[in-house]
Amino acid sequence: PYATLWLTADKWLESQKEWFGGAFNKLEPEAMEGVLSAAQRTLYKLSKTFEGAEGLSDIVTRVRQEIDDFSPNMPLITALRNPGMRERHWKQLSDEVGQDMTQAASDAFTLETMLSLNLGERVETVTKVCDVAGKE
Repeated sequence: PYATLWLTADKWLESQKEWFGGAFNKLEPEAMEGVLSAAQRTLYKLSKTFEGAEGLSDIVTRVRQEIDDFSPNMPLITALRNPGMRERHWKQLSDEVGQDMTQAASDAFTLETMLSLNLGERVETVTKVCDVAGKE
């Protein structure tokens, strides 16, 4: 269980670094969901294993909390990474959310940049535009 804890924590940290620092247009939401759900399952089991073990229990709790804090962003990421998104959709999205979303198609746009736009408050609007793009 010790190795599992460290491997899970390492996978989360590496994924986080890759997702936040890499190009947003290269993110693969399905793979991200896989990493998150596997880590959540593993950490749930480890929380039972290390219950009462000072230090180890804290690590499990911290990593679980980080993943739980990140997970609500996944619907937004999945919507924005819809393969049907074209320039016209990015322009429409820009108009509807009041932010320049056309930059999202560039390699310079990162997940960190996207999260700084506070689009979580407008997830329904974003999802609507992205769903239409996926159906065209």
